[in-house]
Amino acid sequence: MKLEKKDFLIIYQTILRNIGIFITISLATKNFKYTNMGINVLSKSLITLSFTVISLLLNIKLLILVYNNEENISEEDRYIIIIPYITLILILIFIVKIIANILLKFKLKRKK
Repeated sequence: MKLEKKDFLIIYQTILRNIGIFITISLATKNFKYTNMGINVLSKSLITLSFTVISLLLNIKLLILVYNNEENISEEDRYIIIIPYITLILILIFIVKIIANILLKFKLKRKK
């Protein structure tokens, strides 16, 4: 979808802000202490993973938006192209860490 420059920047900033919000929520759920709610470590990891996957999907949408509207990006704003790749790398690292923690918990439960 081709957009005007102003519309492109508005959508870009909105998606980037939403990515940040969902990453913040996933980090908060990872570090939150569930005491009397009956939520175990696996459930907490799955909640964290779900918010991280939402941010990953938003990041993919952002990459598609940038790819489809490269002509709207001026020379002084070329950093706009790099930011989605940086956030994608960070999100993928975070997802790998969450999955490794889940697998580690299962491995420790089997040994007991």
